Amino acid sequence: MTNGKHWYLGIDSGFGETGLVMLDWHLKVRAFATATCKPRGKSDVARACSLGGHIVDLVRQWVLDYNIRNLTIGMELPVLTKNPVNYSKQVRLVQEIESGLLMTVAGLIEPGPCTLLEFGPSTSKRAATGDGSADKLQVINTSPFALAVMPEKLANNTREALADAWAHAITAVQATRNNIVVSEIVRLDQEFAAIVDTLIYREDSSNE
Repeated sequence: MTNGKHWYLGIDSGFGETGLVMLDWHLKVRAFATATCKPRGKSDVARACSLGGHIVDLVRQWVLDYNIRNLTIGMELPVLTKNPVNYSKQVRLVQEIESGLLMTVAGLIEPGPCTLLEFGPSTSKRAATGDGSADKLQVINTSPFALAVMPEKLANNTREALADAWAHAITAVQATRNNIVVSEIVRLDQEFAAIVDTLIYREDSSNE
């Protein structure tokens, strides 16, 4: 199947549970998934790398399966609250996902573009419900993952992660159609790469 239509992906990143929802150009949910990485004695760095890599692999597979040629990705930025340690963990996870999307996924999307949008929680809530201060239940009930729409047994945190990811995808839709303004819009293509100036000193190991 070839597809030149516009697709939208929402990613709700989190160590507790990350949700991913892919919408086609009709805004129909075509794929969704959740992923988590429990500590199990592993460091936060290892968990972020492992979870981020798994998420990127999922997105890559969807891009190949649906032959996606034009993709906008919506991600909510972490918010600094009273727990700076948790905030730093969330930032690390977002960085792992975004760098993986750039290095692994963006090159598969031709002719493109593959665009990444970043925004705050109120923007996503407003796009999904019309209310930037909506609570979690309102977002869930507006989404295709509401209990009334999807009565399958899902854990509450799973349903919440998927609803949030759907809201991020809807934010990507509205931003693409110029209905709302988001914090950052980045095209993940060859123009994205920046020049790195480096100075390296290395001793000759042949003398050892």
